[in-house]
Amino acid sequence: MFQEAKIPTPRFSYVNSIDEIKELNIDFPVLVKPKDEGSSRGIHENSLVFNENDLIKKVEEDLRSYNPPIMITEYIEGREFTVGVLGNGKTLMVLPILEVDFSNLPEHLNNIYSFEVKFHYGDRTIFHIPAKLKRETKKRIERIAIKAYNTLGMRDYARIDIRLRDNIPYVLEVNSLPGLMKGHSDLTKMAEACKLGYSGLIMKIVRNAINRYYSDDELKYKTV
Repeated sequence: MFQEAKIPTPRFSYVNSIDEIKELNIDFPVLVKPKDEGSSRGIHENSLVFNENDLIKKVEEDLRSYNPPIMITEYIEGREFTVGVLGNGKTLMVLPILEVDFSNLPEHLNNIYSFEVKFHYGDRTIFHIPAKLKRETKKRIERIAIKAYNTLGMRDYARIDIRLRDNIPYVLEVNSLPGLMKGHSDLTKMAEACKLGYSGLIMKIVRNAINRYYSDDELKYKTV
């Protein structure tokens, strides 16, 4: 059965074998995703499936390439954002929100940030940073991103991918170790869109880690 979460997420399930698909009660379309990997590896154009036959084929394909279980998630139609969060505890800060705009992609491609889109149609992908959002919607997205960050125990920095449907921010995934390639990685684009800049981003992450380390060390000392 699909499961629900207190933080808005797509409805989801997972399978370890083809046989388990028969037990699912799902509405199509759905996204088929590996449980690990990064940089959209394992998320291709055929990962968005519209019927059970295609779902079986895609899960079979993924089970040959990736470690089980294979995730199956509800497809959220809506605007896509990614949110950078830095810090720990009271020092948390949110970077300018980045919107990934698929409106300029060729018509044969799906509106998902697939491997094909990321690596072959990067010049056709539009990035709005900061994203054009009403103030209350922006605050809502930031609150959900921070809640996901804290709930999963992220430390120092992370990036949260979100889709907005009916003004509800749905957390697609949390990137616990997002890329930091200057001028390319989303987190660095966010840093360049504010006063922090690339060097400031790297130093902020390092300082967050140092402060957390000494804070944790002091706590351990006090509890001995």
